[in-house]
Amino acid sequence: MPEVWSTVCGPSSPLKQQPAWLVGGCVRDHLLGRPVKDYDLVVDAAVWPLAEMLAQTLNASCFWLDREREVARVASSTLAFHVDLCRLNGASLAEDLRRRDFTINAIACDLSGEAFIDPLNGRADLQAGLIRLVSDQAINDDPLRSLRGLRFSLLPGFRLEESTAQAIRAATGLLNAVAAERIRQELLAALRLSSRIFELLGDYGLLEAVLGLRSGNLEALLLGEQLLESGRLDGSAEHFVQEIEGEVSRAELLKVCLFCGEAAEDTLRRLKFSRRSRKLAATLKRQLAAFESDTASDSLKRYRWLRDAADCAPELLVAAHCRGQLPELDVLWAYYRQEFSALRPLITGADLTGFEGPAVGRILRQALELQAVGRLTNREQALAWLADPGPNL
Repeated sequence: MPEVWSTVCGPSSPLKQQPAWLVGGCVRDHLLGRPVKDYDLVVDAAVWPLAEMLAQTLNASCFWLDREREVARVASSTLAFHVDLCRLNGASLAEDLRRRDFTINAIACDLSGEAFIDPLNGRADLQAGLIRLVSDQAINDDPLRSLRGLRFSLLPGFRLEESTAQAIRAATGLLNAVAAERIRQELLAALRLSSRIFELLGDYGLLEAVLGLRSGNLEALLLGEQLLESGRLDGSAEHFVQEIEGEVSRAELLKVCLFCGEAAEDTLRRLKFSRRSRKLAATLKRQLAAFESDTASDSLKRYRWLRDAADCAPELLVAAHCRGQLPELDVLWAYYRQEFSALRPLITGADLTGFEGPAVGRILRQALELQAVGRLTNREQALAWLADPGPNL
């Protein structure tokens, strides 16, 4: 195990005081030779006292993830990992492992990371790259496992075992009983692996259960993903890595919107995305509908179109191109980066003596439009116009 684990499981660790095992994803990733990011432990003892002692050892905090099931987390902003502790689910470790989701996640090892407990031959499935349910009852116990199975099948070198694939196809209706927040979290985890998750949802009949859709725009999604990864949009990377809500980047949200199209806002509401994310989807829908044949070529129309998109103008440009509305993407992107984003007001409210109320905003808005079309190029011109404003554009 990584060197940091010696801090958690070393000779002085409080975990040595009770039977405890590493389980789940950290064991799987260790066996695959992948970096272990977080740690899951099952303990045959009361969880909270151990969580408190471990938190003290790591100079961290602990809190309940699920008090009823005795699942606690030890974490800190200064730690590069977190530790989840869970009470043994069953009379023995083997019984606990048989109640998990897939055989590759039903492997435990002792705290040294060397002695493995593998009652379901999960290591053999790992070696073969097979995603296999631990039992016929596994999806009924937690229907979210159908979506999780699709996610794991996106891992390089892995595929669904045939009976597991059949079980996922047969479990479509069961997802309706799963909390929307859990579905959203699993969907985003899959999307971070590959946009192919949307294709798999269609192939396995889960589109409606997960997104509330009968079909989606896979072509727009793939084109958008290619654009974001190509480096073609100069300066876009910093914008799209920003979080639009907790642990959801602008790029991830845009991919959902591209696939869902005009139904994106409804899908985001269904999956309990934040109001800010839903507002972005609504803005895209409105501005895409407002696009006219001469929007790209008319200096005033293109300025207003991007202005009304507010902080999601980059998403709007990508979405319009992916929908086939904006073949001149490179020209509009250059305009957005070099002219639109650089536009600064030549006059401010302080210059508008004698005006008040809505008139102030209207005049400042009109002045910016005149700047955008090149009719006001310096402050002297702007002040002269203000002294004797011309007709509205």
